[in-house]
Amino acid sequence: MTQKKGLFQYGRRGQHQKALEKCNRLNCTAHVLATVNRNTFDMHKKQTKSFLFTNAPECYQGILACKRVVVYIKRSGKNLELAKTVKVMVETRWNTLVDMLESVFRMFRKIEELVSQNGEGAKLGGWNSVVAGQLIDFLRPFKNISIELQAKKSPTLHLVLIRRDDLFKHCAIDAEKDPPVSLFSMWVRPYTT
Repeated sequence: MTQKKGLFQYGRRGQHQKALEKCNRLNCTAHVLATVNRNTFDMHKKQTKSFLFTNAPECYQGILACKRVVVYIKRSGKNLELAKTVKVMVETRWNTLVDMLESVFRMFRKIEELVSQNGEGAKLGGWNSVVAGQLIDFLRPFKNISIELQAKKSPTLHLVLIRRDDLFKHCAIDAEKDPPVSLFSMWVRPYTT
């Protein structure tokens, strides 16, 4: 008599893995998304090993410019002169990259004016609003789906396949239309299948 193996979805905690080691494993989709995006947008890796630096230097430079400006605005107290606060990217939470880019993108004209008044215009070197907009549009669904799948007060198992399919369709970007973002699409797409 053969025993059928069950299929379980769980996180990567050691006790879960040990308890269910004889069962088929399906990795948590929210964790997979977070890992892929964290590794893609890791700004602490040596430049030569960074996916961004190697494959999308304009995105890499834009994110660095955004970080420089946000840090400058926060440290100099210029945040008080803006209608809304700029958000800081937290290296351990990839979702905060989207928040930071959106906060600078929304108020770019005012930020540019503030930084230029103080002779710090070089901090914006590398910022490209078109590429930033494309990057925000590409990353926003990942952030939204990741948050949705990590819900604590409602079940999300029924959403996993639906949202993976949504991301797969989202990653089918026209390479000619959005050249920098199409690189992320090619990098991320295998993880959405």
